[in-house]
Amino acid sequence: MRQRSKNKGFTLLEVLITTFIFSFAMLSLALMQMNGMKHGHSASLQSIANMQAMNILERMRANQADVLAQKYNLVKAATPTGSGLVLEELTSWRDNLKQLLPEGTSSINCNVTGYCTINIFWKSIQPKADSPLTPEELNFQISSQL
Repeated sequence: MRQRSKNKGFTLLEVLITTFIFSFAMLSLALMQMNGMKHGHSASLQSIANMQAMNILERMRANQADVLAQKYNLVKAATPTGSGLVLEELTSWRDNLKQLLPEGTSSINCNVTGYCTINIFWKSIQPKADSPLTPEELNFQISSQL
């Protein structure tokens, strides 16, 4: 003869506890996914900045005479000046930065020996922790001897 079990199902308390644990786990997974997407986007922007810095470095290596004459020097907020190939390259490069990076801009500083420092600036999508209304300005810098 089979014994009858006193417990034939779940109680309401067991269902509520299980639902709470499951909900907490799903919210934790959603938070991890959101953080992963945020950091992945930040890494993508840094990669774009790196590729754009290498792009202008290669252009400058192909035109070392103008680099040594400091024609590629560029101030962060200034519009590229000059004429010919240098102006065309700096203008198209700056336009690419504006399209690829949020509020992207740059500065280039080369000395007469061909040592150049390139800075690329952009605004983060996420605001700073201490100032929730102002996005943080990020910077990528590379230096090279041409």
